[in-house]
Amino acid sequence: MSTGLPYVDSIAFDYDPEAPGAPTLQRRSLLGPDEIGHARELLAEPGAIITGVAKVLDVSTQTIYRHVLGRSRTA
Repeated sequence: MSTGLPYVDSIAFDYDPEAPGAPTLQRRSLLGPDEIGHARELLAEPGAIITGVAKVLDVSTQTIYRHVLGRSRTA
């Protein structure tokens, strides 16, 4: 980061990303219909906050804004 070059995990930790057994980033899939419904139920409860619902579902607050509340990045 001090050099101003983009961060590349394979360079920083000296491994070949194409090699068998190379580490991969495991990303969580988007919320499914059941999780979205559950999030909406949680948000409807008195005193519910987006941060709390995000913690319950183990997602970011941005995921709640985008996939549950339907707000775009620019909203």
